[in-house]
Amino acid sequence: MIKLSKESLESHFPTMVMVRDYEGIDDLNRNIEKTIKALSMELGQTHQNAATNGDSTTKGGFQTPADMVFLDMKDESVSYLKNHIILPTIEEYLLKVFNVDPLYTPFKVKSWANRLGEGDWQSPHMHPKEYTLISGIYYVEIPETIAPAGHLEFINPALAIIESICFLVKRCSSLVPNLSNASVLIV
Repeated sequence: MIKLSKESLESHFPTMVMVRDYEGIDDLNRNIEKTIKALSMELGQTHQNAATNGDSTTKGGFQTPADMVFLDMKDESVSYLKNHIILPTIEEYLLKVFNVDPLYTPFKVKSWANRLGEGDWQSPHMHPKEYTLISGIYYVEIPETIAPAGHLEFINPALAIIESICFLVKRCSSLVPNLSNASVLIV
């Protein structure tokens, strides 16, 4: 039986980050890994691999195609993940962070799966689209590695936006006082 064992809300830049750990999740993760591996074997060497066709920030490895919604796959384990872990987490986040009732707050989930091996990586990126209210990551497997390999980096989006504006207009000091030499902060 899968049972939530730990949850915390952490403030990062002041973005609230929900971290959840689950007990009894090993079988589900193994099944999802098999599904992702099968997709990787089927699509990995084709133009549909978003990690190699230029459609993503994934460098090497495998990423499901951009037009595929991974969590909508007709797969028992993926459906369980979506309905019993991902959607309840989104609903809880909406309630706790935005103080909105998820039953009356429509949302859409866009999802994909990555499979990375040694030397493969995810380049730093943001999800700045107007429809991106929250972003989330579910790790099927976390490798035992030395940082920074296998670790999640948070970049302060405010400083990244300021740096982008400064680059575009080349007059940062008039737009953002006291931040003319701002750079992206990686924690």
